Amino acid sequence: SKGSEKPDFFRHNISAQSRGGTILLAMLSVALGFSCCENLVYVFFYSGSANGWSVLVARTFFPVHPICAALQSIGVIKRDVEKARRSQLGAILLPAVLFHGFYDFFIVWIDYLATRRNNDGNELIAATASSFFVSVLCMALAVAYYGMEARKQRRRLINLDQQTAVDHSRLI
Repeated sequence: SKGSEKPDFFRHNISAQSRGGTILLAMLSVALGFSCCENLVYVFFYSGSANGWSVLVARTFFPVHPICAALQSIGVIKRDVEKARRSQLGAILLPAVLFHGFYDFFIVWIDYLATRRNNDGNELIAATASSFFVSVLCMALAVAYYGMEARKQRRRLINLDQQTAVDHSRLI
């Protein structure tokens, strides 16, 4: 019967670029919601009242989860829209897991080195500056990698749309 059929996102005459943009937007929305909840937990439960705002500001400047979602969206779009057979779950998660893992490792490692010694003011300032520099570097590398992969994917999606003669959009 007609009422029991599930709607199929891919049956409609929608361009591959639009499908890719929809997937990216959905993944970013989920990541932003998760990141918001996590930031509130860090501010209200794990940080002291004196540095709660500084924790919130620092976590806002370094949006790790949305960048991870964007990195994962490349693989999901490749698997679901481009129908690439080699895009397995591990390949989809790997760039985001590596980025998040390196980011967390370096931040924790720098914090460990700073708290291991006698904490005079100069060492704490150096650790904070190092932590900031590493965070900026990790973010820049991840965004550059995403930009490079997104450009390649956009070209592939345009070619796919041209092959199927579907109207084009510029969502991604």
